[in-house]
Amino acid sequence: MLLDEVTCKEVVMSEMVQSSEGVTFEVFDRGAFPVSEVDPEVTIQRRGTMTMNRASAAALGHPEAIQLMYAEAERIIGLRAAELGSPRTFRLSPQGKGPAYYSTSGKSFMKRYGIAHEIATRYKARMSGDILLVDLKEGGTQVFSIRSKTHKQ
Repeated sequence: MLLDEVTCKEVVMSEMVQSSEGVTFEVFDRGAFPVSEVDPEVTIQRRGTMTMNRASAAALGHPEAIQLMYAEAERIIGLRAAELGSPRTFRLSPQGKGPAYYSTSGKSFMKRYGIAHEIATRYKARMSGDILLVDLKEGGTQVFSIRSKTHKQ
């Protein structure tokens, strides 16, 4: 184990591999970069479903439900932890192992505010008080399913 002299934290040593053509690769160590340390992200799926990664759910306190809000002039979506049972809340459902991500229905929300969702798009998110903000003006990254028959590499 090596220690950084300034911070006294453990330094992760990388494994390097060289191909026969002389290309040097660093072998990715998923244990050195836990998923929980990834930045919060929210994806608006093609059918209007919204999904968020673990970091987003953690930032909200892993709630069972959320409220969806929209600042139309600023084009910012707000998500806030809420109690289940109100007509203004949406269930936040864990998906995958771990769980890997969380999803909620958002089709009526997208329709009400005219938010485009024809192409799945992932956005960076950030906390402001108790609200997770998704700024649609900042643009996002288009997401393609590996199962999609129309997407070609």
